[in-house]
Amino acid sequence: MKNIIAEFERYVPDTDLALQHWIRNPFEADVADLSEDIPGLHEALIELKDEELFHQLCAKESLGAFWTQVKKEKPIIRDEAVKVLSF
Repeated sequence: MKNIIAEFERYVPDTDLALQHWIRNPFEADVADLSEDIPGLHEALIELKDEELFHQLCAKESLGAFWTQVKKEKPIIRDEAVKVLSF
């Protein structure tokens, strides 16, 4: 049983999803809520919030489709969002 628990914890990290609200609506998120451990993440969110195209895309697409589109322009922030969404 201990091995099963250890494997589960390895595959499902202990992440506080409340801190990941920026994924649901990046345009209302505070940049200070993002991890400082990932280089370029703060800048990517700031740039994303400033682009009207992404505002429109977020309003009309599903969350998954939105982040898929973001990948092309902002891979750093998209990769972090997908990590959380995949758990």
